[in-house]
Amino acid sequence: MKPDSRDADAGEPLGEINVTPLVDVVLVLLVIFLIAAPLMTHAIRVDLPKAAAAPHDTHAATVIVTVDSHGAVYVDGRPTAPPDVEAVLARHVARDPRTSVSLHADRNEPFGTVAAVIASIGRARVAHVAIATADGESGTAH
Repeated sequence: MKPDSRDADAGEPLGEINVTPLVDVVLVLLVIFLIAAPLMTHAIRVDLPKAAAAPHDTHAATVIVTVDSHGAVYVDGRPTAPPDVEAVLARHVARDPRTSVSLHADRNEPFGTVAAVIASIGRARVAHVAIATADGESGTAH
């Protein structure tokens, strides 16, 4: 049996570093930072000024624009030719400048049609646009 080379060099110090204490220290520091970080956001006290804000009007008109899987576009449930979307939305904005749009686009529809509708919404100067997505579990739009 061949003797181990470590046995032959018994008088020399080992060249290995024991990393267990280093890992312990790093984990303790990590825990300290995880506990201390959320507390730091409350460390600076600021006395914020009070301001009277205008009441938020929740009665602004919301127009629903739908693009189905065949590329057909509907504005508030009425079929609309894609080139006419801008004019229809511009009329809504002229009546109420706070008009917002909720865009419902079928996920199987190519992006080109949806991008054209988004561009029409922008050209109509709609202030607020929401893009509806489906809830992952139930598949309902929100």
